[in-house]
Amino acid sequence: MPEMKLSLKPESGTIDYFIVRIDGKLVLHGLAKEMSCTQTVPDPDNSDIIVEVIAYGKGTGPKYKLEIDLPGTDFDHSASYKLHGGKSETKIVI
Repeated sequence: MPEMKLSLKPESGTIDYFIVRIDGKLVLHGLAKEMSCTQTVPDPDNSDIIVEVIAYGKGTGPKYKLEIDLPGTDFDHSASYKLHGGKSETKIVI
């Protein structure tokens, strides 16, 4: 089974807390700071991998960067996300 590396980093504004689940399993949570984890995941050729990220912060405008690396596949993801009304919820299906 492959190992997926996921990292989060606040970019601007006030972000207070991150929650990350991979396939429903809590893998990262805590005060918003740069953080990362490596998680064994099912083979993406045989089943979907669902990554859910929730970020809480102040107002509208704070941004954070999410990066996902799944070695041995064509899937890599790097994007910035913006909070709206103090919250951002992102769901990525691989």
